Amino acid sequence: MDRGEPEPARPRLAVLSASGAAPEVALRLASEGAGAQLDLVLIAAEPRARAEELGLSAPRACEPERLGATLREAREGEGWVALASVDPLGLAKALLAEARLDGALILGAPPVRSRLRVREAVAVLELAEPPLAEGLEQGARLLEQLGRGRARLVVLQRAQGAAELEAAVATARSAGVDVEGPLGPRAASEARGDAWVTWSEEQSELTLGFLGRGPETGLGLAGRWAWTRGGAAAPLEPSELRRALELLSRLARARAEAGQELAAERDPSAPVVSVAPRPPQPQRGRCPMCHRQLHESPDGRYSAPGPPLLCASCGAAHHRDCLSEHGRCAIMGCESLAFTRLGVTLGAEGLGVEEAREWPFAPLPGDAGEGPQWLRVESPIDALIDGARPPRLRAVTLELERGPYRRGQLLQGNVRVACPKPTRIRGATFAVRATLTTRPLEGKRPPRAQTILARQACFLGEPGSALSRLALNMSNMLGGEKGVLLPAGVRRYPFRFEVPSDHPATLRNRGASEEEEVETRLVVDLGGQHVEQVVEIA
Repeated sequence: MDRGEPEPARPRLAVLSASGAAPEVALRLASEGAGAQLDLVLIAAEPRARAEELGLSAPRACEPERLGATLREAREGEGWVALASVDPLGLAKALLAEARLDGALILGAPPVRSRLRVREAVAVLELAEPPLAEGLEQGARLLEQLGRGRARLVVLQRAQGAAELEAAVATARSAGVDVEGPLGPRAASEARGDAWVTWSEEQSELTLGFLGRGPETGLGLAGRWAWTRGGAAAPLEPSELRRALELLSRLARARAEAGQELAAERDPSAPVVSVAPRPPQPQRGRCPMCHRQLHESPDGRYSAPGPPLLCASCGAAHHRDCLSEHGRCAIMGCESLAFTRLGVTLGAEGLGVEEAREWPFAPLPGDAGEGPQWLRVESPIDALIDGARPPRLRAVTLELERGPYRRGQLLQGNVRVACPKPTRIRGATFAVRATLTTRPLEGKRPPRAQTILARQACFLGEPGSALSRLALNMSNMLGGEKGVLLPAGVRRYPFRFEVPSDHPATLRNRGASEEEEVETRLVVDLGGQHVEQVVEIA
């Protein structure tokens, strides 16, 4: 991203993420050319591993309380910072209070309850906290800064506190705010205004659903921070990022026109982001077949490949696709046919091409946290036999790289399926569960287990109940073709997912009267066979 010539009216904005999504955000901003209009600083929770996979310059790491000093020390090209943890709203307020930024874009859930929600040309002022009159005035001022002139607010009725609402509307009118209402739903839908004032998220969703389309941007009433609904829960589209940054930039320029200096004018030496692939690196770390970096895909796309395969003879690391094409080690004079990946020995025959897919994790009953969002599963790796003899029994196991696993980084391994003969199954699911168990040290009270996090992705076929498996078995007996066919031999499904930055850490505490334990398990159900494995999260 080219910084270009400095401009006197060039807002400086930050993009903050608690989910380690900053590297992907950087690439999307680069693809949209946002650097031509804005100075940007990207701040995220521990995105270093992901940055390396995407080929971005390594970020600087620091503690949250050192962020201001780190930004002052940063050089051009070091435009984003990795923190050990991120409280997005608190960090945004702190940065803005230091007068080093003009606005902050927060990726993920809305951090405040009273807000302006903008969807295309439709705006909803959601006031969930008192004082109501002040919220009406702030909302009207914010709409004016967005270029809507003397904004007219259409106020919906409240289920409770009608007298308080009437008084707030009267106070706002006396302060010069153009307010109509309070009105019932039918009258409000026929009224003409610049924004509809609602009192709950349900009212806002209903109003926006009827009147608005396209991506949504949320704005704090102070006009200095915004947020998007993507980032933690869904991939962000460049248009959504661009729109949110444009609104923040417009608000910053409106404040500048009112006599407030922009951050770039107050401190022209502060850093901006430089988003681009890293310059060519030395030969080490390259695949000997395609000569690209191992964190790059063989065809040069930004989609990161799975872990490399190491030659069991000479140790050279290869892309899976390159080995599948070449059939043996590409180092001259070696030509080995055996390779290791995550501690598992594999043969070149049966690797196949990678062709990974991403499957969404869905929350299960009891889920109370932000779990992993996407499960990446490669096309299977087949072997007719595993070792000297074919499998005698059907079995499902998990093969994982050695832990513990850090939050904000990738957890990867294989789902290994052994079948003595071809078998048809309904489907397979992969779940991540974290539980808090409290055990009394005295007395006869049983342990209490509480689910903290429960997420599941169906990565093969369809999830099936006992009844559906019975129907599938009947179909197999009668020669049906339903379900997914597993071949005889051993088949591995390489998987990986990002451990969220706020995932519960493994914990064992012993108090005076009870013992507490937080534990994370990976659970795979494949064709009715069930396997669990405890993993340590640091």
